[in-house]
Amino acid sequence: MTDPDQSRPPPPGWEDILDPGEVILWQGQPEARFDLSILIRPQVRANLIMSGFALFWLTLAFFMTSGAPFVVRLFLIGIGLFTLLQLLGQSIAPALYRWLRLRGSYYTLTDRNAFIATSVLGRRGLERYPLDSQLSPQLEEGLPGSVWLTRRKAEAGALFRGDLPGYFASLARSGEQIGFEQIPGARRVFTLVRDTIAARQPPRGRRE
Repeated sequence: MTDPDQSRPPPPGWEDILDPGEVILWQGQPEARFDLSILIRPQVRANLIMSGFALFWLTLAFFMTSGAPFVVRLFLIGIGLFTLLQLLGQSIAPALYRWLRLRGSYYTLTDRNAFIATSVLGRRGLERYPLDSQLSPQLEEGLPGSVWLTRRKAEAGALFRGDLPGYFASLARSGEQIGFEQIPGARRVFTLVRDTIAARQPPRGRRE
């Protein structure tokens, strides 16, 4: 791997993000595809089956309560409709959110850090992961493939700050893989990440 030109200025928009002398090696976006495999998970399958029962209840309540008082009919139909929408939401929401997240993700690899920028439904975020020995990059082959950098950990600091919702939200995502998902040329990017991490490691001391 050749040494990047340290004299190059950062590209527009990166002036306040990159450290002095930090150079961008690669940038890319995921090939966002709707992951249908999420819909066959056991919990999702159970929700879809229950959705069938909720739809049956809704249909039955609609026809069987045609002569009932309006309040009674509204209550029975409302129960079926609320249950149906809740179950369908729990079944489809994970796959839909992942698709939206990938569509709004932008990846940047520098000679010092890996950046993951996201923009989902108007909410933006930027995560930075230093290329050091704490990372354990893994290649997931595929068309497209993924380069995983690390796994998400629970934010214990949020607990000490009294941010219980933030702590439990991070706890729920603990163990989630983090990296460059569904990118073309994943093997090339993985090699670049691995070589950059190796180049940043201090030289091993020689045995006397």
